Amino acid sequence: MLCSIGFIAKHYGVSPSTIRRWVKLGYIRIAGRTFGGHRRFDVPNEVSSEQASTRKHIGHARVSSHDQKEDLARQSARLREAGCEEVIEDIGSGLNCRKPGLRSLLRQLLDGRVKKLSVVHEDRLLRFGVGLIRQICRRMRTEVDVLENRAEKTFEEELARDVITLMTVFCARLYGRRSHRNKQSVKVPACATKMADRHEATERDVPTDGTRCSDRRNAMFRPTERDVPTDGTSSFSA
Repeated sequence: MLCSIGFIAKHYGVSPSTIRRWVKLGYIRIAGRTFGGHRRFDVPNEVSSEQASTRKHIGHARVSSHDQKEDLARQSARLREAGCEEVIEDIGSGLNCRKPGLRSLLRQLLDGRVKKLSVVHEDRLLRFGVGLIRQICRRMRTEVDVLENRAEKTFEEELARDVITLMTVFCARLYGRRSHRNKQSVKVPACATKMADRHEATERDVPTDGTRCSDRRNAMFRPTERDVPTDGTSSFSA
């Protein structure tokens, strides 16, 4: 059975434009189109017996930078001990929604191929937007398991942590752009030096006494008084 984009948007609790963006990013597949070109989708939450038998227990591990690969390995080992058949690893900011691992996880969730999703800490999925992933899991009948629940923090502590996270991410982007600009500026002086040398060599060839280059060339080949004979004979016979 097929449904319209309005039905699928209401099912996920988003706007039709969001569904179109998900289709473009590969999160949702189009089952077909009408003769008028309208998209049609498979009705969600209809899991066949074949799909139910192939649904997997997936774990998701994430760290913010390459310097934390040891922590990433510990998360993966902890998830495999919890019974995960597949562990998706990501390296990137919790504010980045375009990480390859997260996109792969969302694709499998929306395809109904995930029976259970496990994470070591809830913020390993995303810093902001975990509620959206939980809503998708509820719609697709996927169980979410957080292995280690952190102690509850006060409102002020959560607010301070969110502000520090935002500042860290934006500062990293600013420093990265500045580093890229500095690398580009290092290449420019080398090219400028070559052009300056070439310009200096050209200036040496240009006379500064007001004469033309052609006059200088003619003067080089003009005979001097020492070369001209005074007895009336030609220089060739001499």
